[in-house]
Amino acid sequence: MAIVRIQLRRDTAADWTSANPILAEGEMGIETDTDLFKIGNGSTAWTSLGYGGLQGIAAATAPITYDSGTQTVGIDESAISINASQISDLTATAAELNILDGVTATAAELNILDGATVTAAELNILDGATVSTTELNYVDGVTSNIQTQLDSKEPLQRTVGVETGAHTLDITDAKKTIVAIGALTVTVPDAVFSAGHRIDFIQDGADPITFAAGAGVTINSKGGALSTSAQYAAASIFFADASTAYLVGDLA
Repeated sequence: MAIVRIQLRRDTAADWTSANPILAEGEMGIETDTDLFKIGNGSTAWTSLGYGGLQGIAAATAPITYDSGTQTVGIDESAISINASQISDLTATAAELNILDGVTATAAELNILDGATVTAAELNILDGATVSTTELNYVDGVTSNIQTQLDSKEPLQRTVGVETGAHTLDITDAKKTIVAIGALTVTVPDAVFSAGHRIDFIQDGADPITFAAGAGVTINSKGGALSTSAQYAAASIFFADASTAYLVGDLA
């Protein structure tokens, strides 16, 4: 039996490009130096034909390209999209992610964290915490350091200050109960305290505590009394505003 040999058109890539022939429909042309091939359609010149792929399938277009010679695949990462179902290795459960479900935060509120430097230890404080939408929204609208705001509040447990002689009140006294161990004259200054401030006094000895209004201050008391009445008598000053105070208690 005679041997039948079929040879396909072939040449180097450069020669194919230089000649730029039109292959007949179904005619194959092979680049001998790259092992790539093209199949003609009877109308398109060589340089405009796409390379053939496996089983004669046309080579894919961008974002996948073939690097001539090496036949490695280059991928344009900017053109890749991944479905959520294709993401693996996540360590957050649906329940954990849903902690934020329903939180209404504005762009401005989210940007409060922009540029924040948070350490791993600080982030781990929340590890395993179960925070509800209501709890997260407690900080909605906070515009300054929370600890600073807490420090400015009057403590439930007041401190004790011991005084004798003459004492002009200052803002630190707003958190005190002042105990007089001898005759004490208390001067109430203007524009130091705010509405709601209160200072308590106890007469520990036989000598009274006498209250005096500083310049611009009005002290209102029952019958105009401005002194404690006897040993262990108590009195309090309540501020209506920076210049007006009420003196109440065991007065004479």
